[in-house]
Amino acid sequence: MLNHRYSLQDIAALCDVAPSTVSRVLNHRGRIAPQTRARILQVIDDLHFQPNPLARSFKNHQSQTIAIIVPHTTRLGYLPLIDELTTCARQDSRLITTWPINNDGELSQVLALLASEAVATLIVLGNNDSWLTEILSYAQKHHVIWLDGPNLQDPHIIWIHSNISSTVKLLTTTAMHNGLTPVLLQSSTTNNYQKHLIKYGFMLAHQPSHATPLIINEALTTLTLEQQITRIQQTTATPLLLIRQTPLSNKIVFTGTIHWAYLAEFPFHNNAQTIHLDYHNLASLIFTLMTSESNEPAHPLQITNLLIDNPQ
Repeated sequence: MLNHRYSLQDIAALCDVAPSTVSRVLNHRGRIAPQTRARILQVIDDLHFQPNPLARSFKNHQSQTIAIIVPHTTRLGYLPLIDELTTCARQDSRLITTWPINNDGELSQVLALLASEAVATLIVLGNNDSWLTEILSYAQKHHVIWLDGPNLQDPHIIWIHSNISSTVKLLTTTAMHNGLTPVLLQSSTTNNYQKHLIKYGFMLAHQPSHATPLIINEALTTLTLEQQITRIQQTTATPLLLIRQTPLSNKIVFTGTIHWAYLAEFPFHNNAQTIHLDYHNLASLIFTLMTSESNEPAHPLQITNLLIDNPQ
């Protein structure tokens, strides 16, 4: 009996509901009474019913594919998150594609292709202000989720922002509690909005003690940077925690005890603290937002936690 291929209409008849009700349960849409939903799911489970995702896509004129676009220069940092999203997609019987973008011309081509293929959801990773106009236009007709995008709220996009200020504050406060002097190295290549959030969290950590926040602008020569760090070491006579977006490209040798913390999307070194996304929970949040069972739209602003990994 289990080899019989049941239809959606068969499930509806057995549950004494309309086929449209079964469809809403399968597609996680609309409001269904909990008892009705449980009864339908039980029958589906008992009969090993498997809906045809391809047929469902044709009916909705929409594929079940999820597309991810990410700046080519930062794609490696998002690989752990993309892996988690891929796992979630496989469990949900969906395809997922990733598009590293080199320039605005490529972005236009990719968005046109995704629109022609009626891709179900577009996930945008990272902050790229030059993408804003085209993404906003695409979002007028398509489902878009943007992680750590520009400091903007548009009701057509679900924005997910990392609580980076709170995490930097915790990192800095913990360092001071452990007898370290935290120093923030601000790179000229860091996005202005993100730079503001990092600096805000760093300064908040210093308010209770009224200590002067030590912030170095990295628009300096390597020699000048070395001299400034050495001067701070001589003044404080304590080990330093140097906080930076990513490891320095130029190797600098410091005397005394130096600890590092990187505000990076993935751990660069085993001997440094790293702040990174909670990949598993963030991927789960994204899929929850995509498959919300409520008729009410998701709140356009979501906050996701960051994790602090200590040296191994």
